[in-house]
Amino acid sequence: MAVVTDVDKLYLCNDRISEATDKSKNEREFKYIIAEAKQGSVKAGQLAAQLIPRFFKYFPKLAEEAIDQHHNLGADEDRGVSNLSHC
Repeated sequence: MAVVTDVDKLYLCNDRISEATDKSKNEREFKYIIAEAKQGSVKAGQLAAQLIPRFFKYFPKLAEEAIDQHHNLGADEDRGVSNLSHC
């Protein structure tokens, strides 16, 4: 059985939100993206830095948390995403 990585799960969240007619119904997936921005691997952080701004507008209740995590990714030089989060 194949191991599902944090990056794989992020891509799955991306697909679920992207394919949804009412994207706001996928709050659980967006929360997962934000959580991976905090605690995921470096690659997960890089992907989360791209996904947060892509889906941000669909989840206004999570705006503050999403902005904070996206900003933190940009400030964390060890995660290697500082350039991505300033796009």
